[in-house]
Amino acid sequence: MSRTLDALLARFEAARKPGPWAYRWAHAHDGGVHEEHVVITCLVHGNEVGSLPAVVRLQEALASGQATFGGRLTLVIANPEAARADRRFLDSDLNRAFAFVEGREGHEHARARELRPILDSADLLLDLHQTGTPSETAFWTYPWDPVLGKWARVLEATTVGITRAPGEGFDAPDLKCVDEYVRDLGRPAMCLELGEKGFHPTQEALAWRTMVRLLRTVDAIRAGTTTLEAEAHEHPELTWYTTVHREDWGSPDRALAPGLGCWSRVEAHQELAAEGSPSIQAVRTGRILFPKYPRPDEPRPTHLFHLVAPLHQHPDVAFSAMLGGDGGRMRIENVLSDMEADIASAEAEEALNHKLALHVREHLTERDGTVVDEDVTRAVQFVTDYIRSIPTILREALERSEGTFAEDKMRRMVTAATTYWQADDDVIPDSEGLYGILDDAYCTLILVQALDERYREQTGQGLVAADLTESNLAIRRLLGPTNAGQLEDYVDEALDDATMTELLESLQADPMAPPPERIKTNDELILQLFNVI
Repeated sequence: MSRTLDALLARFEAARKPGPWAYRWAHAHDGGVHEEHVVITCLVHGNEVGSLPAVVRLQEALASGQATFGGRLTLVIANPEAARADRRFLDSDLNRAFAFVEGREGHEHARARELRPILDSADLLLDLHQTGTPSETAFWTYPWDPVLGKWARVLEATTVGITRAPGEGFDAPDLKCVDEYVRDLGRPAMCLELGEKGFHPTQEALAWRTMVRLLRTVDAIRAGTTTLEAEAHEHPELTWYTTVHREDWGSPDRALAPGLGCWSRVEAHQELAAEGSPSIQAVRTGRILFPKYPRPDEPRPTHLFHLVAPLHQHPDVAFSAMLGGDGGRMRIENVLSDMEADIASAEAEEALNHKLALHVREHLTERDGTVVDEDVTRAVQFVTDYIRSIPTILREALERSEGTFAEDKMRRMVTAATTYWQADDDVIPDSEGLYGILDDAYCTLILVQALDERYREQTGQGLVAADLTESNLAIRRLLGPTNAGQLEDYVDEALDDATMTELLESLQADPMAPPPERIKTNDELILQLFNVI
């Protein structure tokens, strides 16, 4: 490998044009047509050499005119010294060195400072990586951003990606990746994992195609002949996964069983430990990502592996509460205000057509054969109060998380709880007045109840003060098993979503103020009327 690597580095140096950069392993191209500056980095980890042949090929193709780009392009070989040593890094991980913490020294921290002016000038970054173990497929990995989601579709490098909440770091806040640094500057930055480390013709071809598509698309957008939105619509959506668990290394004698690669499927409670190692079990069904098998002379990484699971919603929906910075809070408040307007409108409709009262009367007649008007009135008021309670319960949860590290996560859970309410395809048409939004109310509150119960199991404290168990059961009786069953299927799917599992787990580390004592508002007559007791 060294002869091939040395030959590629020599070719890069021979064709290198430094442009404005002092860094020895940066090549600058200026097409002179527009000012968009694209930066492509490779070998941030020294032993991930697979993209280097494609990068050198692009450098030479631009010089010969076989490839064109009208903007500015900088090609960066980030850590050739570690590559020559066939190591991931020499002193410390370069792809965690871009937090620029004062006092940190060594080869990689010095290199990060050398690269900083290039990154500061980037309008768009493509960071090419490889995995340490075999991988079933190439994949994108970055926190969710709708712009990056469109680029992933346009570039057609792969059909899958790993994403996480907008702005969420890959590691600790003081360990920042190169693409994270550029995103923090407000510019698009993408990380593409090509496959297992080493030279592979298929990965070289993939890197080449991806880079060429990127440059052609940037040229076309700057020329005004297309937009990123229009280009994305011409390509299919990806399947997106998210991390649901990171397995800490723990004791030094823990080790993974051989043979695990990226995307290896595992079942809940499956034993993953090597022979002689303490037990390591998968906490849930999913796919392994970034399994670690360090050499004896290498430091232990923070995590043994990540476990990922598919998102059942598009990331735009799953992370909607966090998109747009503080707009997330405003967006949720708009949803809750719209919800209150829907409830007021439905109450006005009920005053005219009495459809809820008719359904209540029918339910009570089936139960007892005779109906007392006072019971109908009392039951209608119970259902009305049940529906009215939703914005109050959700605001209470948001207010308790305000100013804590849990705030963004609580917004995401509240957004999930309101998703069905905002959907057009309802079990009961909204035109039915209060009865028409009862399915929306039930779906929201059984999801809140389920999340609250799971959180209580994990932490001993709840997400909300209201005890919704009996109220929800009463409404279930009124809706009937068919309607209620459809809504419960929807909630089960939402609870299986990887984001919900990850949120509940992460909330344990980001405590909120505990809710007030449990509040139960049902009287025995209502529970008797609805066959709860």
